[in-house]
Amino acid sequence: MPSSLNTLHSYDTLQVGEKHYGFYNLKTAENTLGSLSHLPYFFLILLENLLRHEDALHVTVDDLRALTALHALQKGQPKIVFHPSRLAMDEAEGLSALTDSISLANTLAANQIETTTPVASACPLTIALAQEAAEADQQAERYKLFKWTEKNLTGISVIPPQSAEERQRTLANLTPTLGIEISSTMENDLVFPETIMGSQRNLSVLGHKGVLAWPTEVLELENLMLGHPMKMTLPPLIGLKITGKPHKGIGITDITLTIMLLLHRSEAEGKVIEFFGAGLDHLSLSDRATIALMAEQQEGVLTTLFPLDAALITHRNQTGQEADHTALIEAYARAQGLWRESETDSPRTPVFTTLIELDLDTIRPVVRFCDTARTVLPLSESVSFFEKIAPCPSGAYDPLAPVKHGDLLLASLGGPSAPLHPTEMVIAALLAREAKEKGLVVKPWVKTVMADLPLPLASFLKETGLQTALDSCGFRHQDTYAIAQSQAPLSPPILTAIEGKNLTTCTIGTEEAPPASTPLRRACAVNLIASPALVIAYALIGNLRGDPLGKPLGMGADGKPVSLKDIWPSPAKINAFLERLPPYALTESPPSSSPVLPVAAWQDIKAPEDTLFPWPEGSNALKEPPTLQGFTKDLIKKTNVLDARVLALWGDGVQASWLGSDLATFSTSPPTGHFEKMLSGAFSHPMLKNNMLQDPATAGMTVHAPTGLSMPIGEAAQRYALEKTPMIVVAGADFGKGAGQEWAAKALRFSGVMIVLAQSYNAAFSRNLIRMGVLPLQLKAGVSLEALNLTGKETISFVGIPELITPRSEVMMTIDRGYDIDRYMLLGHLDEPEDRLLFEQGSLLAMTARALIPVAA
Repeated sequence: MPSSLNTLHSYDTLQVGEKHYGFYNLKTAENTLGSLSHLPYFFLILLENLLRHEDALHVTVDDLRALTALHALQKGQPKIVFHPSRLAMDEAEGLSALTDSISLANTLAANQIETTTPVASACPLTIALAQEAAEADQQAERYKLFKWTEKNLTGISVIPPQSAEERQRTLANLTPTLGIEISSTMENDLVFPETIMGSQRNLSVLGHKGVLAWPTEVLELENLMLGHPMKMTLPPLIGLKITGKPHKGIGITDITLTIMLLLHRSEAEGKVIEFFGAGLDHLSLSDRATIALMAEQQEGVLTTLFPLDAALITHRNQTGQEADHTALIEAYARAQGLWRESETDSPRTPVFTTLIELDLDTIRPVVRFCDTARTVLPLSESVSFFEKIAPCPSGAYDPLAPVKHGDLLLASLGGPSAPLHPTEMVIAALLAREAKEKGLVVKPWVKTVMADLPLPLASFLKETGLQTALDSCGFRHQDTYAIAQSQAPLSPPILTAIEGKNLTTCTIGTEEAPPASTPLRRACAVNLIASPALVIAYALIGNLRGDPLGKPLGMGADGKPVSLKDIWPSPAKINAFLERLPPYALTESPPSSSPVLPVAAWQDIKAPEDTLFPWPEGSNALKEPPTLQGFTKDLIKKTNVLDARVLALWGDGVQASWLGSDLATFSTSPPTGHFEKMLSGAFSHPMLKNNMLQDPATAGMTVHAPTGLSMPIGEAAQRYALEKTPMIVVAGADFGKGAGQEWAAKALRFSGVMIVLAQSYNAAFSRNLIRMGVLPLQLKAGVSLEALNLTGKETISFVGIPELITPRSEVMMTIDRGYDIDRYMLLGHLDEPEDRLLFEQGSLLAMTARALIPVAA
């Protein structure tokens, strides 16, 4: 029988070729749930996930009904349990998660607990290692841990060291559109939509091939890795309906920038974007990947999702991917109602939280001015807009000056955020070749650079001679980010001209320029994003006041003016190259090559033979975390906390990343496998102001109350621990928001903090605190942090902690100032039954350890 209770009798079989598969049929579920035609693909994938995991405990039929009901999309999002089929982490996050898992295994062994279930990842976990120049001994120690983990903990695979670009492409290779669970009890293997969660911000790009994927915090991934379900509130869903067909000459940059403007106007940050409509017929898989990546990079969307349709099948056939799996994708998608037909043949009217429509026929060549309004304008309006936001100062024109109002100082192709689209690079290279033949040259004051390209695209441009054309315009492979970030001063004549005459100079590129923290960027007040071909065209003009549509780009070798249309390559020339372009040039690695390219340092490392991982003595890279310190098989009874001291007193809006170590300060790979090294940089962020100090701007410091001495927070924590004094931290509103919540929670826990008192919490951070064994308490409405009048000299007691495992319990806080005592009732921030269970058990790892203890016969 399937693992699901299958109450709706939706388990079915599907034949593809000679093979039969089991699956949970959404169309059969309609017999009970009613029509699903109004549901977007995003909800259909989640509904199948619920059907497959129905257990009457975490997933019930009522959950299925709540997700299906129309009001769930319009009147508030219900909470559901979600089981991703795959997890992914990069090296730093994976190292932290694995040290926790190894500590769990060692703790069980140290307590003579022989589990019937080995410590393993509950669903496949892929960890991609970074190819960085770390110190050899530290790298070797980490590599040994990864190799031991892959050998001894089931469900974990490790991708050998690769660059960031290679890791992204490898993940795309290793993530199929459909997952297949090999059945040992059923006649047929089970097939289902692949879903993936991970620590990588650009994970959502996998939505271009119909894979539902989004990033989350590491402790949430550990929770899933250890077999516990994820309960989530459904995120807002924006539907973007694409219709029409783009005009000739309209590239994916024009389309993508227009989409980004629509997403920005719809406040798409943190939301799911689902694409549908007949216009998708004109967007290839590479086009969709570009849109998905830019939506995450520029607008901060949670994830994007494109439907399964002919574009995916065409791409798989072109790239020589497994024909049987390709056939299965189409057959399964059709059987489930997940297949996108032409809207004229099979119209669907899904209901979204927000609906946006875009007719590709209306799009014209555009540029984006990177101001706060993210202004996207037709190219024909760029000159008038520039003159509006940067009018030319009177008397500024000097024909002999080294730089003039509106001049471009930097033109860049590519960068760290988004890869260059293969089709657009072919057009740009052909335009550069035509420009060279006409005798046009880039203006001498324009610095031209090009980022490293994906290997398949770089090889193609070199083999076809197109790279030579780009080289002729100065667009050679260089680190565009490093150049833009260079602190080298501009020449004195240029600076004098800019500052003396109040000139506005500019940059143009295929992605947003780095922040204005360098002489070059500070000098350039206006920054544009444009297609690669337009970047080259503007480099030839040299000034944003030039109109590439209405005025010549320059004078040719024959003395005649040359316009953009004179050098724009014809469709025949473009297609002649596109026919030879590898279809995998943007989306994944070539099918003929291994997606994993091990380096020698990885291949030479041997995994330890020990059954339990041997933590290396004196290592600077690895140290067992103390998360399970003091673990016992039996629950430890909760007690009240008396006479605690305040370790730090922070204000409103403290972000999680301010509490943990600044990973950018480590010259090599951050030592996330060594908690003491990570703690050495904790609580020292300059924005983290401790109001216990007379000068709260002194980062990383506190006052040890018994002695009155100022000292680093870590040193004070060690003193309190030796004195057996309980420690708390106090914070204002919205405590713990943003990224880095795992290490923020661990930094507090490993420092010995037992309780956090805050005005209010970021919801995810309060859960992460509980997972690490730290109790979040909250002031009641109407009581402000300022009203407590805390200075750090007080002793504070908390009574009622043992009763917090029951719903709606409160804690009484007593503040003893020596001359006066105040009492306040606090809320235990244990909002869900899972929170109270975690608190009762002590931590996520403690709860998992006890769950693995066999029940006595």
